[in-house]
Amino acid sequence: MLAFITNFIPNVGFVIGLVPPALVALLTGGWQLALAVVVVYCVLNMVVQSLIQPRFVGDSVGLSATATFVALLFWAWVLGPLGALLTPPVRQSQ
Repeated sequence: MLAFITNFIPNVGFVIGLVPPALVALLTGGWQLALAVVVVYCVLNMVVQSLIQPRFVGDSVGLSATATFVALLFWAWVLGPLGALLTPPVRQSQ
C-alpha cells in the first residue's frame, strides 16, 4: 500500500516507499533480507513503471516529465508533503 501511494510522487516516491520495508527487513532479518527486499522492490517497481503503467496510461494523460517535476517542486513548497502527493492529479486536471 505504501509503495502504491508513494509512486504518485514523481522522482522521490520510489525511495520514500522503499525505506520503511528495507528498514523493517534489516531489523528483523539482517542485511541479507534487507538486500532481498530492495532487489525485489526495485524489480517490481521497474516492471510496473516500464511495462504495466505505460500500457494503461499511454499518451492519454499528456504530461511531460519536466512539467511534472516543476509542478512537484512548486506544490511541495506551497503545501509540503501533501502537495508533493497531489501534484500529478492536480497537473492532470488542468
